[in-house]
Amino acid sequence: MASTAASATSIRARRGLDVGWIVGGLLVVVLSGLIAGDGNVDAWEQAVFHAINGLPAWLEPPMRAVELLGILAVGPLVAIVAFAMKKPRLAVGAVLATSAKLALERVVKSVVERQRPATSTPDAIARGVPVRGLAFVSGHAVLVG
Repeated sequence: MASTAASATSIRARRGLDVGWIVGGLLVVVLSGLIAGDGNVDAWEQAVFHAINGLPAWLEPPMRAVELLGILAVGPLVAIVAFAMKKPRLAVGAVLATSAKLALERVVKSVVERQRPATSTPDAIARGVPVRGLAFVSGHAVLVG
C-alpha cells in the first residue's frame, strides 16, 4: 500500500514539474514576443547577432547541420529511438511535439512580425537562408531548444 501512495505522489510531483516547464516555456515565448514584436532590433540584440553572424565561414557546415536538425529531424529521430527502446509514450510525444511545432510557430508568426536579419540588421551576412520573411519564432530553434 505504501508503494502505491509513493508512486502516486511521484506522479503528481512529476506532473507538477511538467506544468512548470510548460508555463515557463510559454512565459519565455511571450516575453520574447514582446521584445521582438515592435519590429525594432535593439543594440544588444544586434551585438549578439553580429557576434554569431560574424563567425568564420568554415563554421557554416556544422552550424547548418544543427539548424537542419531542428527543422524537422529531431522529433522523428527521438521517436525512432524511443520506439526502439520500448518507450511508446515518449515516441508519441516526440511526434506530437513536431506536429505542434509546425502549427504553433505559424500562430506565433501571425501575432509577432519580426523580419529576418538580412532586412532588419545592418551588415547581416545571409548564408544560404532566405533574406525575406518572418524570423520570430525561429522554427529550427523551437525543437532543438
